[in-house]
Amino acid sequence: MTKIARCLILPLVALMIYGAAEASPTSDCKVVGEFAKTIMAARQTGMPMATMMEAANKIDGKSPAPAIIKLAYLIPRFELEEKQLKAVVDFERVMYDACFNVRSTQQAAQ
Repeated sequence: MTKIARCLILPLVALMIYGAAEASPTSDCKVVGEFAKTIMAARQTGMPMATMMEAANKIDGKSPAPAIIKLAYLIPRFELEEKQLKAVVDFERVMYDACFNVRSTQQAAQ
């Protein structure tokens, strides 16, 4: 993952989940992680960003989907399957971790 992508993830995740304090960090972030995994897997197979964004724009305006898609496209597309799988797993983990950290901080502040 590029340094730029890492610097953008935490603030974007904070914006994506701000205000959803009634659910638990674990359940919210599991959904974020699974979604991130799906998006990165599609990105690594060569799916165009425009195709994903078109689908994401059909979801309600509070969805984190567009932000996650944009972050996924900051990561290069790899040719080797091993590197593709690593990119998918890493992106899922980083998105889950960032979400969990933000949600835990939100709950602690309440």
